[in-house]
Amino acid sequence: MIDEIELINCSFEDDLKGQKIEFINFSIKKGETVQIESDSHDKSSLFLKGLATVKYPLNGKYIFFNEELNFPDYRYFLKYKKKIAYVGIDSNLVSRKTLKENIFLMTEYEKNIIVQELDEKSKTLCNFFNISEKLDKFPKDINLRKNKIVILIRELIKQFEIVLLDCPENFLSYEEISYIKNFIGDDKIIVFISYDKEVLKIFNSKTLFIN
Repeated sequence: MIDEIELINCSFEDDLKGQKIEFINFSIKKGETVQIESDSHDKSSLFLKGLATVKYPLNGKYIFFNEELNFPDYRYFLKYKKKIAYVGIDSNLVSRKTLKENIFLMTEYEKNIIVQELDEKSKTLCNFFNISEKLDKFPKDINLRKNKIVILIRELIKQFEIVLLDCPENFLSYEEISYIKNFIGDDKIIVFISYDKEVLKIFNSKTLFIN
């Protein structure tokens, strides 16, 4: 198995934001961290959406650890989405579900079960972020920062291989970002956007500039 994710001549487009990335080639291996830069935040975010398979490539190939992805069958993608932890500007919670139900959304969808108890992984994250006592509340009952943190927890309890973060400094403290970096571990892929020097220092990453 090749421990690498690769985009080969891929193009992505976001009509709503008026952004397009054309014929990009990109590869990243397990254990590597890359910061994304471009001439606009919307373009950097579009790249993260492409990696997250939120936006499908208009052309080219997306190779996920030696497997070429076949767009756009959602059920086919479930096994890959479980391996991608994505917290983007477009990530949201389901308003009619409790925070706990939101955290286990993927598990419940995939296995058609209702999760009653937190496992050790989710319990550790909920305790660290002080939301264990709020899990029966709904997204409207907590502030936007806490909403993003619940999304982060939902993504980090996956069996992820890659973590995609759009400006974590907007909803996490430096201490929390350091904790999350350690939680992710050194054998996973991290791709992120940030404009904060302290965050760049924490991640100690390479930089990819997108034209």
